Amino acid sequence: MDNEIYEKLRASLDRFPTSFPKTEDGTEIRLLKKLFSPEEAEIAVELPLMQLEDLETVQIIADRMGKRADEAEPLLHAMSKRGVVYVTGPEESRTFALLPFVPGIYECTSDLIDKEFAQYLQLVFSAMGNERKKSDTPLGRWIPIGESLDSTESSIHPYNDVIKAIEASSSVCVMPCACRVEA
Repeated sequence: MDNEIYEKLRASLDRFPTSFPKTEDGTEIRLLKKLFSPEEAEIAVELPLMQLEDLETVQIIADRMGKRADEAEPLLHAMSKRGVVYVTGPEESRTFALLPFVPGIYECTSDLIDKEFAQYLQLVFSAMGNERKKSDTPLGRWIPIGESLDSTESSIHPYNDVIKAIEASSSVCVMPCACRVEA
């Protein structure tokens, strides 16, 4: 039973274009167990998919699960603080969605990466790469337009200009680079 909820969560994450495929040895389930408690996984499988579906309030999510909102809310907030669930909006009307594994959960959980976690990631990323090779649909593509780009449109900004832009921002997020932490 314990793995069943994680397999459902894996299937939810696999619905994103970047996928979250099965591995031969179940590494993806071990990785999900490091990221989600069984109770959190039960809620995560009920969440809409970020950027693919409309975000939902705690009440809507709890109603679908047959739970009270005050039971679901602390778990949703804990997951959002860890970076495995997306949250937006003012406190009284916050909405939630499940982040894709990449880009999303991987980048937002770099503080959880230890040697074991990094090994799991390598196997999961290998499986993701193999899935991409099987697909005829590219994740992205370039379209030649036969025009050159003006190099003056792209520039390196002086340090002081960057500092001014940061200071003028209403919010700033600083986080470690997940790829560097993993390496």
